[in-house]
Amino acid sequence: MYRELEHERAVLRLPHDPVHDNGNGSLNGGATASIINMAGALAAWTGIDLDSDATLGCVDLSIQYLSAAFAEDVVADARVLRRGRDLFFLDVELRTLQAKPICQALMIYRSPDYGGPSATAICGLYPPARAGVSQALA
Repeated sequence: MYRELEHERAVLRLPHDPVHDNGNGSLNGGATASIINMAGALAAWTGIDLDSDATLGCVDLSIQYLSAAFAEDVVADARVLRRGRDLFFLDVELRTLQAKPICQALMIYRSPDYGGPSATAICGLYPPARAGVSQALA
């Protein structure tokens, strides 16, 4: 369930449903990873030109499980930390409505046709490669 959406941020709420629980009544890790992935994807898409027919995919997801949620709604708050040329780095926090931390996640999304600023444009360190130089290194 959508809660908030702004540039480089998305907040989603997962209402408690026993179908998402483990046998002991805690929120299942698969449901946790799914809501984290959905919130991260939505936050990443906020900076994409939707008319450009861009592709976007998760290339890395690391989740640290901090505590369990028992029979309670959870909220995933995803923020873009940095946008590179084709990689987006995101932080996602999963917590209860009472602000109890459940998980912390780091994500990397890739959009090869995003066309954001290149590393050379940002840093200004390296001139464009000359023809033949890249071939000699290959």
